[in-house]
Formats: sequence, C-alpha cells, structure tokens
Amino acid sequence: MNNLFKLEKNMPHCYRIVKYVLCSVATALLETAVGWVLLHLLPYGIVAANTVAIIIGAIVHYFLTLLLVFEKRNNAKSFAVYVVTFLLGLVLQNAIIWAFYEQLLINQTEIFRFVISKGMSLVIPFFLLYYIRSYFNQKIKGYNLK
Repeated sequence: MNNLFKLEKNMPHCYRIVKYVLCSVATALLETAVGWVLLHLLPYGIVAANTVAIIIGAIVHYFLTLLLVFEKRNNAKSFAVYVVTFLLGLVLQNAIIWAFYEQLLINQTEIFRFVISKGMSLVIPFFLLYYIRSYFNQKIKGYNLK
C-alpha cells in the first residue's frame, strides 16, 4: 500500500490510470456476470444482454471514477462528457461483442464465445474511452484530475 502512495506522489498520471483500471476491472466483473445471466434470461440475444449489462456497469463505473479518479467540480459538464463517451463506448462494445460472438467464434462453445467476446469488447474500448474522458474533463474549467 505504501508503494501505491509513492506512485501517487511521484507519478500522479500513472496513479490515476491505476485507479481507473481498478474501477474498470470491478465494473467489468459486474458487467460480465450480469451479461451472462441476461443472455440466458432474455430471448433477444447477445447485443440486448450486453446493452443492459453495459448500462448497469456504466452507472457503477461513473460513480466509482467520479469518487476515485476524477475530482468533481462541475457535475453537469462532467456528466455530459461521461454520457457522450458512454454512448460511443456502447456502440463500439456492441459491435465488437456481436462480431466475435455471432461471426468470428461461431463454431466455439457458448461459454468460450461469451468470455472472449466480452473480454474483447471491454479491452478494446478501454484506453480510448479513458483518454477521451481525461482530455475533455481537463478542458472543463475548474475540473481537476485526482
């Protein structure tokens, strides 16, 4: 734990990324579990299950990152940044999960298709969304990164 505080002092940007990754991992685990359950409960398929799971995950992720990564000063503007990047991420994640689950891995077992598809849909957009959110949040007057 002491090393984490040294990282915060000496390399604040790396510390923010570590906190963002931890928030994202927690959210990804929740989102994956919800998506798997919904895939088997909803008759609409992978994209519908994934969309509901992403929305639940996004709500949790927003509050975690707001509390732990981004210092809130202007909640309406920061929320707008989050919503816009969320919508971008939703489209990107659903396109990726559909491509892997329904097209590329169609001959694999269901659990393998789901885990790989969900993993790819989480990993690929991760850094893109972090940097877009960071960039725009820094542009908002009075909005600082923790």
